[in-house]
Amino acid sequence: MRYSRISKCDLDISHHSRVKTNGFTLVELLTVIGIIAILIAILLPALNAARRQARATVCLSNLRVIGQSMSIYLVDNKGTFPQPFQDGDISPASVRSAMLWFTALDPYLNRNLKFGTGAVDRNYTLIKQDPIFASFGEQTGTTGGNGSRTYKMNSYFGNLAGGAIKWTKVARISQTTNVVLVFDGISQDCVVRLPALTSGGIMTNFHGDEQAVGLRHGKQDTANVLFADSHAEPVRQDRTLFSNATSEYNTWYFEYVGATVALRALPTAAREPRQTLFWDPERVPR
Repeated sequence: MRYSRISKCDLDISHHSRVKTNGFTLVELLTVIGIIAILIAILLPALNAARRQARATVCLSNLRVIGQSMSIYLVDNKGTFPQPFQDGDISPASVRSAMLWFTALDPYLNRNLKFGTGAVDRNYTLIKQDPIFASFGEQTGTTGGNGSRTYKMNSYFGNLAGGAIKWTKVARISQTTNVVLVFDGISQDCVVRLPALTSGGIMTNFHGDEQAVGLRHGKQDTANVLFADSHAEPVRQDRTLFSNATSEYNTWYFEYVGATVALRALPTAAREPRQTLFWDPERVPR
């Protein structure tokens, strides 16, 4: 039997050949990294859009739960809505607080409550909050964390002009499917904030009108709205750019033309056609 003689040189060549075929060149490695970077760039916008859509869906769900709670409240209170804000004409202060929608709905919400000790630290639950924030206290320096509050009740359900206490009854609203009840309000997450109305350019109270709508959904052009018939849906309509002090902010047109509550309340005030929803429940056409 014959055996071929293998030299040391042959062994070295064979060894180097194996090393070369089993490894990656720098060009190949950079190509793979480039492909991964391109895939990430393609997927990230889709993932962000999915996250925004999920948040908007949770927001709608929260508003629907609030609407269901409001329906039960109306049954227990002879069809009368709670107050959108703490009307100073209601006394004592404990009754004024109890009549506020934010507090009045607590017994009807099937969630664990976080009890507070002061007027600002009410019984907060995340059901009364857009999921953009995990809590009401995410803005530092604001008493009670009010700067993170997002949902507002329509101010026109109370008496904005002062005087006698206004109680709105559901039987007096002719088109409950189009009357705004609770809506996404301007908060610290909005791209353009209110410059002068509230602390730090943020709407910290429990109520608001058309200029307090927070366009946080869609492409920052949509707000979720709960209507007086307890259904909720996303709404996108024409926007107007208001100017206040030295800043500007995006929101919706007033229902009636006029710069003040008194002007818009006049019987001769013209309705703004670009405002597609009804805000004043007592002026809805039958």
